[in-house]
Amino acid sequence: MALLTVIAYNKEGESPQTSLVINVSLPLSCPTADAEGTVPPTVTISSLIFVVNGVEQVVDDSGYLQASSGDRVEVKEVTICVDPFEGSRGRVYVEFTPVDTSGQVITSEITGTIGVAVPRGLTTTLESDILWTIGDWQQISVATVHYPAGGGTLNPNCEREDPYICEVDDRMIVAILR
Repeated sequence: MALLTVIAYNKEGESPQTSLVINVSLPLSCPTADAEGTVPPTVTISSLIFVVNGVEQVVDDSGYLQASSGDRVEVKEVTICVDPFEGSRGRVYVEFTPVDTSGQVITSEITGTIGVAVPRGLTTTLESDILWTIGDWQQISVATVHYPAGGGTLNPNCEREDPYICEVDDRMIVAILR
């Protein structure tokens, strides 16, 4: 519960004070993961905020980003969600993989957030200094890459060792709308 105090002035300069109780609640669980991760905890993408030519765009479940060739696109904020879990958590980062209009990965533009220890809270915002100039892009694949403490994942879509040392827990496709 939070107390919000509001002071308003009428045209005579009087300011009757009032208060309002606002109930604030956190999500009880994270969004459903859309990938192959098998080792707890599951790390999902909660929200993405891009800045296109200086204008913020929040990308939600629809996964659309309004941008054109030549636009400057910055990843301003990446928020992840971690289901409650006791034990070793490992490390995580969020990878961004641009794909051109012919469906080919643009390898030179693949980048990600700074890797961090998997947080204990439900949501955490990761640092990002990602900046692109959009070319002939169709979409950006966004994925949480989780390195569980001790490895042992079953995910063949991550770094190859025996057993695999990381896994993709969640994936979102951000379509580029022109």
